[in-house]
Amino acid sequence: MSAFSVSEPFPTFHDRDGQPLDAGFLYFGAAGFPAQSNPIPVYVDALLTIPVAQPVRTLNGFPQYQGAACRLYVDADDFSVAVHQSDNTLVFSSLNSTVRIPLASTTGSISADRVDYTEGGTGSTTRTLTSKLQESVSVFDFMTAAQIADVQAGTLLIDVTAPINAAIAASDEVYFPEGAYRVSNDGTTTNGAIQIPNVLAAKTLRGAGRGNAIIHNYGQGPCITSIGNLLFYNVSLHVCDLTIQGTVGSGDGIFCDYTSQSIFERIELLSCGTNGIKLQRGAHNALNDVWARVCGLDGVLVGQEAFFTTIVGGTFESNGRHGLNFAADGGAAPSGVTATGASFRSNAVYNVSVRDGAGDIRLLGCTFTTTTSTTTARHLSVDGGVGTSTACLAYGCTFVGQNTSSTVVGIFGNACEDLSIDGCSIDCTGSDAYALTATAVRTRIVNCTKLVGTKIDASSSLTQVLPDGGSVFLSRSSSYTDPTTLNFGGGYSTFTVGGSVNAFRFRLLGAGVNEVFELGGWRLWVDSSTGNLRIKGTDPTSAADGFSVGPGVPSSTVANLPAGPPIGTMARCTNLSVAPAFGAVAVGGGVFSGFVIWNGANWTVCGV
Repeated sequence: MSAFSVSEPFPTFHDRDGQPLDAGFLYFGAAGFPAQSNPIPVYVDALLTIPVAQPVRTLNGFPQYQGAACRLYVDADDFSVAVHQSDNTLVFSSLNSTVRIPLASTTGSISADRVDYTEGGTGSTTRTLTSKLQESVSVFDFMTAAQIADVQAGTLLIDVTAPINAAIAASDEVYFPEGAYRVSNDGTTTNGAIQIPNVLAAKTLRGAGRGNAIIHNYGQGPCITSIGNLLFYNVSLHVCDLTIQGTVGSGDGIFCDYTSQSIFERIELLSCGTNGIKLQRGAHNALNDVWARVCGLDGVLVGQEAFFTTIVGGTFESNGRHGLNFAADGGAAPSGVTATGASFRSNAVYNVSVRDGAGDIRLLGCTFTTTTSTTTARHLSVDGGVGTSTACLAYGCTFVGQNTSSTVVGIFGNACEDLSIDGCSIDCTGSDAYALTATAVRTRIVNCTKLVGTKIDASSSLTQVLPDGGSVFLSRSSSYTDPTTLNFGGGYSTFTVGGSVNAFRFRLLGAGVNEVFELGGWRLWVDSSTGNLRIKGTDPTSAADGFSVGPGVPSSTVANLPAGPPIGTMARCTNLSVAPAFGAVAVGGGVFSGFVIWNGANWTVCGV
């Protein structure tokens, strides 16, 4: 129960002696001019419907109308006033309204467009409160009391699609207060429940926080759509701090077509019927800390003609198909994607899929995991499909797929070119660390701190690059007969050969002096004095340790073939010469005769 104080309900006027003004005269006029000669309309009601004639007479100090005390109103922000006693003696006057009726004593409302707002900083200007408030609107501004109550209670009994779209049409920035919003659409694939109009203006949908403002899609199509056209792309869509939750049979969480420069931040896509986010025909889009979980198809689908997408952080988990999918989807292949620090876990088919000619894909510092209870087939699948996928890189990523009940391939390459796996950790115990088909061209698996699991390599052209400190184990299938080129980039790099190995060629790429390489336990380095390639031994500066081949050294031979050496041991090298410019070593013609590698069963002459 509230308590209110009792105060004088009507204004009072006094004579020159301080006594209540009886039978006095009140005049009200235009501001800045004498009131008596410049009268303005005066009313006795706040709606300005009951006028009172001037001069207004007083009764025992109160203004009176038809014999009773009353309040007085004028339709003006300012006015002049004059007060006279009954004998017309002036009590006081003012060209401006120095005497006003207290706001607390009035009824009704004041429009925001009549209230000034000043930011207060140096150089700030005054504008109306209306223009300030219209910079951002709340969806509650367009809802009835019943709709707001339903949202705040989270009962999801009232559809609020219409007021949300009305708010979006009215403002470039729309706020969703905390609550649960029920929306739906007509079920078509291109008509979302919440629609971003095709206008050349930025639009922002901002919620009260992921998990706090939740939009529930009860329709059969997408929840939010931004669809431009070939002539007018939608630009600068910003969706942040929201959860978008689907239902069985619902469409994409967010579908963007002919839309560019979109930013999705701190949003959650949960149980969307198809994809969490689908992007196509647009460029320069960004996903920052996006969660896509348990969606019917892909967490995020980067589709046809979607170029230059940046993904930072985020979680893509337990989606029905892929966590992240790059696919042409019937059009030109997407390209130019960088994902940094994202996590992919237990998506039903592949954690990340690159296909249909998609290319220029970079995965940096991402984590890929699956468990024994899931059936994730591949962590990273680069499969050209209807086209060749090119220039895909995974750098500093972690792949964990320890699964003995189903095959988990860490890296899969097919119909692809220039696939690079650099500085990663791959632990697919009981499954496949990598599987490369005959159409995986120029694949690099280098500098991996861990490479555990079956290694399947049937590729027809594999270039293995070892940067400084690089170390990798690579086995070849027995059916492989073509040579492999090893590009040593300097520093100290280790290369271990195992399985059925056929042929290898050396190439020094601008190697500096005293740079050391190791092949099967044998050390090789560039001599600092002669620029020759020195083989075996431990001391790069001792001419007596090991032997040197290069300019002026026509041939060298190591005749001692060890009995039962470790797999990959090099035992003989003859007529090996390195060009002074350290370019590619020529093959044949007596310049590079060969070296011998023990593969566990036989000595194999290589490089002849």
